[in-house]
Amino acid sequence: MPAEHTEESWSKHCANEIEQTIRWERPETVAAVIMEPIITGGGVLMPHPSYLKEVEVICKKYGVLLIIDEVICGFGRTGKPFTFQHYDISPDIVTMAKGITSAYLPLSATAMKPYLFEVFKETGENDHFRHVNTFGGHPAACEVAIKNLEIMEKESLVEQSNVQGTKLRTQLEPLLRHPLVGDIRQKGLLLGIELVEDKKTKVPAAPEVIADLMKRCKQKGLIVGKNSDTVSGYQNVIALSPPLSITDEDVTFISTTIKQVFSIE
Repeated sequence: MPAEHTEESWSKHCANEIEQTIRWERPETVAAVIMEPIITGGGVLMPHPSYLKEVEVICKKYGVLLIIDEVICGFGRTGKPFTFQHYDISPDIVTMAKGITSAYLPLSATAMKPYLFEVFKETGENDHFRHVNTFGGHPAACEVAIKNLEIMEKESLVEQSNVQGTKLRTQLEPLLRHPLVGDIRQKGLLLGIELVEDKKTKVPAAPEVIADLMKRCKQKGLIVGKNSDTVSGYQNVIALSPPLSITDEDVTFISTTIKQVFSIE
């Protein structure tokens, strides 16, 4: 973020970039804006609270659909059923997968507002949705999803995600004293620890440094991930996304192990 901006003003600037693109391409040629509410693979990148609302306003202004991708963030991962619910928006379409079955079987789904769904019921030449898929409505996967959602509701796992995620963030707060830790980003049980060479410049830590930290966590019995190479040179975020059924003891083990690896008491 440029020094002359606050997080909120930079957020508005970035939303305006979307508006400029729509105007440049001409609104009648733009069908939709599709986005993750939190960019997970890129490093658990969390927007300013105003950002998604700004994007929603722009989409409505130009008659462009807003599609929210909840494939990773959905089904309680961030402490609400869907992450977009943190940001007071109402997307036209929501895509989802993974958490719908807790990944025991592959399944995905698309939800849309009624006014869009009704279009597919019309009888015009181009109204029929001409699409095929191989495993659509697979009964075993659908049954797993139903049972999975029943368990999530019965055990209050969405609320659990919020409570335990907050505990984990609190217990990891001392990491911010470490010279390698530039930031900790958390919502529910989705957490990213950004590793840097310098806290002021935020130059990413070297890959071998990150690999060594991950290796030492594994040696102590804790498997952690890191963000993918979506942006060259920025694979510097250790990602934590423990199961929603995590216990207090699990939270303590995770935080204690990571602090030991970073030599933080």
